[in-house]
Amino acid sequence: MKKTFTFLSLLFVLFLFACTDMSDDYLTIEITGIEAVEIIVNEEFDVKAGVVATGNDDVDYTDQLRITSLAGITDGKLNTSKVGRTQVYYDIEIEEKDFFIRKVRDVNIIAKPKEEGVFLANGDFSEGTTYWEIYDGGGKMHLEVVEGILEVEITQVGDVWEPRFSQMDIPFEKDQAYRVFFKAKADEPKKVHLQAGELLDDAPYWNDFKAGQVEVQTIGTEWDVYEFTFMMNQADNHRGGIIFEFGNGALGDDVLTKVYIEWIDIEPTVLGEDDTPPVITVSDKEFLVGAEVDLASLINVFDLRDGDIPFEELEITIEKDGEIVEEIDNSEEAEYLITVVAVDEAGNEATETFIIRFVAMTFLDEKLIVNGDFSAPLSEEDPEWQTWVADWVGAAVDIEIVDEALEIDATVTGGENWHIQLFQEKLFQLVEGKSYRLSFDLKANIERAFWIEVSDALDPENPLQFINQQAQTTLEFKNYEFLFTVTDQGEASKVIFMFGTGEPALITLDNVKIEEADNQIFFGGNFDQIDGWTSFYNDWSGTVLTTSLSDGFFRFDLTSLNNGEGNWVLQLEQNGEIFNSITKEYPYMVFEPNTKYTLKFDAQASKDWVVAPLVANGVNDDWANLIAETVTVTDTLKTYEISFITPEEITKNYMFKFEFGQGIESFQDGEEFIKFGNISISDGENEFIYNGDFKAVKHFVYDHSGGGDEMGEMVYDSENQQAVITLNTVGWEPYIPHVYQMIEVKAAGTYNFKMVISSSVARTLRLNFVVPAWGYASLLEGSFIDIVFEEADEEVIVEFTLNIEVPIEELKFELDFGKIDEETDAIGEFILKQVLFYQVFE
Repeated sequence: MKKTFTFLSLLFVLFLFACTDMSDDYLTIEITGIEAVEIIVNEEFDVKAGVVATGNDDVDYTDQLRITSLAGITDGKLNTSKVGRTQVYYDIEIEEKDFFIRKVRDVNIIAKPKEEGVFLANGDFSEGTTYWEIYDGGGKMHLEVVEGILEVEITQVGDVWEPRFSQMDIPFEKDQAYRVFFKAKADEPKKVHLQAGELLDDAPYWNDFKAGQVEVQTIGTEWDVYEFTFMMNQADNHRGGIIFEFGNGALGDDVLTKVYIEWIDIEPTVLGEDDTPPVITVSDKEFLVGAEVDLASLINVFDLRDGDIPFEELEITIEKDGEIVEEIDNSEEAEYLITVVAVDEAGNEATETFIIRFVAMTFLDEKLIVNGDFSAPLSEEDPEWQTWVADWVGAAVDIEIVDEALEIDATVTGGENWHIQLFQEKLFQLVEGKSYRLSFDLKANIERAFWIEVSDALDPENPLQFINQQAQTTLEFKNYEFLFTVTDQGEASKVIFMFGTGEPALITLDNVKIEEADNQIFFGGNFDQIDGWTSFYNDWSGTVLTTSLSDGFFRFDLTSLNNGEGNWVLQLEQNGEIFNSITKEYPYMVFEPNTKYTLKFDAQASKDWVVAPLVANGVNDDWANLIAETVTVTDTLKTYEISFITPEEITKNYMFKFEFGQGIESFQDGEEFIKFGNISISDGENEFIYNGDFKAVKHFVYDHSGGGDEMGEMVYDSENQQAVITLNTVGWEPYIPHVYQMIEVKAAGTYNFKMVISSSVARTLRLNFVVPAWGYASLLEGSFIDIVFEEADEEVIVEFTLNIEVPIEELKFELDFGKIDEETDAIGEFILKQVLFYQVFE
């Protein structure tokens, strides 16, 4: 059998340790014959062959080589049974000379090339596992041929494709049906997900040859033949193959066992009578008022025999308010019911409906896309816009900025839309629970299809996909808009334009934007904001500090201070621009004339620090301060108290803040701190400061419902960005006590809810969404959801979808800690880590 060796660049790591003086006697050893090598799977590879170790003292040290590899070495032969890269380590250690050297040899084990005309190679395993490749991922398997039988030992499972084995480079032909069949058994019944398609190195990572056809079979404990058939509807493809997936998930199981396969085969076949209707893929869509709607881009129809069914062959009906209309009017907020009927060549019929809604919405000014107007040249080192092409099919593209627009010259296209991609990734981050608008201007020199995708590629093999939409080019610039909602949190947001299908074209792209919608209805669910207070400092002048909230104190930690501009360069303030999330009002203070008020607060600083408390009407009263005194805060934590009397004539809407920028000298590269807590202004009966102890959880209310303050409390943990509910007594009703937030649902639609909560005890809590105006009727099926903590210190994630049919002026989110299950009701500590409630736009 002929060996094939390809010599590549040498990858090595060299370690030298010597305690002797550098001199002519200093030992060095050169190891030769360890160039990087590429070999065919299961071929013999002698790790010693041709390797020589020679010292600068002319001594041959070859026999002192210690050779190891993670792949395993037996009798000098490397284990080459698994396709992939591995390393061989060549070590020499001479203890008497305090000498050690290591060089690393890179070995790339590749699949055996198929002979011309071979369809499925080594299906009877007479050549061991040659041509069959393993991928473990989050799972683990071992393949071994024993007496002609392939033994597949599964010792760990991950996602459904982890682990798997496959054979690629099978020459499937368009419009030909194939039968895939194999004889197998297992020690325990085991599900296998059977795939036919092409594995790809980059997004979308998988090209499915039997889209819409899921094949999951359970291998039993007795020998049997298993099979599936499929129609190859794509263009001829000689790169794809078949895959056996043994992982977990909806299409797999977590059984760890050994599967035995006697043979695998594939043959062309003729399918029987077609009685399967086409599959129509549609979903409800929201558009902004004024946006153009292309129905063809919203409807996909696929038939297992016929492939894609063109839009022109579909029967489309449009209804508004129960009446059939000829066209869609995008000029006002409205809802349309679209009915799609598709018939395949055999006469099988399918019907699906979906809804199109037009909504009015405003957007925040921040633009997330970098250089979306192409007003700047693309970065040469790390370009913000990049391309990817399927070069193995000959696809080619060039991009160039011309007149502040990007020209995309797709000179050679492929068979799939993803064969040519323009993308921007990791330069912006989309946030779970928020909605966005993607908009851009585009034209081309011909009319043709293209695809747009917005996703998160943190997990490349299972990306989060928020937009996957087809559109049509026009000869003149057209503005495209897509509204979407992020329904899961990622870390690597990405926008992709795909031009791989259709005729070669010159496409021009401009004004690409992703803008956040100003449509939030549920607030504070990430617990990342302090309620009622804000800090201010002059970072533009070189002041460097961080703020934190801990143990009821708002703390400033400074490493640099430039206070030449005035005392106002450092502030802690509560004013009319800081919203009180509970009362839905601004916490201005309204005082009575000629009345005594007392300011109290606790404070501590790293050294004596002069602080000026300020009670004023702001610019409306030229910042006239009702407090004339300053306070010197020391390094000892203590309470400070100042009384003041309001004048005879008094204005309304006073605000409060501390100014302390010039309370110490300016400094650089130092460490100083000051902190404030338990801030209060009172007339003896009424409190005028909101959240002076910094315990309030923004937008959420803790209500003991008559049970008394001693029942417990909810406090804000800013360090960990969470709300902590301490329960001292269980009430006599489920809602005694409870936490709530009132919500204004402005529009009908689909809403997602997500809550992450932990409990220090095993017990049951109750979740509800009720409408007070409807007699506290619940929107939840069964009138509530019980959250069961099976054990102490357990974290639970609650997720569900609500379809709300009408706007609701006041919807109450409620979480109950009272009497729910007498057997498990218990006091304890409960931590709200995330609560999200948001409308989903698709």
